[in-house]
Amino acid sequence: MSQNAVKRLYLMQVGSVPEYQIPIVCYLVQTGDGKNILIDSGLPEIIPEEASGFENGRDVIEQLASIGLEPDDIDTVISTHYDGDHAGRHAAFTKAQYVVQRVHHSDAASNPRYAAIRPQW
Repeated sequence: MSQNAVKRLYLMQVGSVPEYQIPIVCYLVQTGDGKNILIDSGLPEIIPEEASGFENGRDVIEQLASIGLEPDDIDTVISTHYDGDHAGRHAAFTKAQYVVQRVHHSDAASNPRYAAIRPQW
């Protein structure tokens, strides 16, 4: 097995959209060479009024702590996109390298849709 192969994969439900019965999830990938890769960071601690259809679950930081990890242990955060239910806790991972599509990042920097979540990234 190669060192960067997936050693362990965690699925963490961090919230939901009750009206549609949709879970909001983050993933943690641990590799054979000891890297921790977080895919999305879930909802912010306090959900903004414009996102009132979301419901917080168990926070991603709390779930990471339950497996012995702190935000500083995350090496990479892969951001699928900057909606609040996917990027709401990005600011907690200050030592991580971030990966996001360049076109999406450029658009989100000036798109009003992402204004409320911009402080997280």
